Order: sequence, then structure tokens, then C-alpha cells
Amino acid sequence: MLWRSAARVGSSSLGDMGFSVLICDDVPAVQTMMRRLLEREGLTVAGLASTADEVLAMYAGTAPDVVLLDLNMPGAHGLGLLSALRELDPTACVVICSGAGDEQLRTQAHTLGAAEWVLKPIFTASLVALLRDVVAKSQLLRGARSS
Repeated sequence: MLWRSAARVGSSSLGDMGFSVLICDDVPAVQTMMRRLLEREGLTVAGLASTADEVLAMYAGTAPDVVLLDLNMPGAHGLGLLSALRELDPTACVVICSGAGDEQLRTQAHTLGAAEWVLKPIFTASLVALLRDVVAKSQLLRGARSS
């Protein structure tokens, strides 16, 4: 199932392998909670972006393994940012996080290349399992494309 709540995600095949995450949310408290969770689980936070411009600049400067992208960002809607990220890097691994479960938005995000869609609040270890899953799949796809 492509779209799911992070609370339903099982363990990942990546085990304890770390990777980098760019956290994109305009609410500082959300950024802080996500950063603490990810770092506690041994992941690297590549950056904290609060605006559309910051998202694009930080992605270009850090090339994170996965982007955790809120839909409502100052300067652009999350789907526009998803498109811009995928234009910048067609292999960008992007997980949309939103408090809204709108099926039309989910379908659009999938069409634009989102790896997953998770519903807020998502400040649990199950988010880490979800991120590990999408990064593992992304790495497999990147490997297959370069062969």
C-alpha cells in the first residue's frame, strides 16, 4: 500500500543503517520534534527548512537520502515543491507529511513522484521505519537505473 499512516509501518530491511533526512516544515516545534526523533534513532538530519527557497537550497547543498516535506510551506505548496525537487533531481526520495488526508492530493503527490504520504502527527519510531523503507526502495531503484 503506497499511502499509509506511519503508525502502521513495520520494521525495515535496512536495520540500523543510518541515512540523511531533510526536514521541511514551517513550524519550529514540529521541526524540533522530528529532529529529536530522527537523531535519537541514529539518523542524520541534513537540515531544517522552513520555506520553499530553503528546501530547494538545502536539497541542492546537502543531497539528503530522503526529504520529509510538509504540504503547507511559505513560498510554495508542497506539491509544487515536490515537482521542483524532482526536476532538480529525478531520483529525489520525497515523503509528504500532512495533517490532511485528501485523496485527490495524495493521488497528485503519487503522480508527481512522492515515495509516501504520512499523516501528522508522526513523532514516533514508526516514522523512522517508514523512512528506512522508502530509502531502501529508492536505493534499489537508483541502482537499477544506473545498471
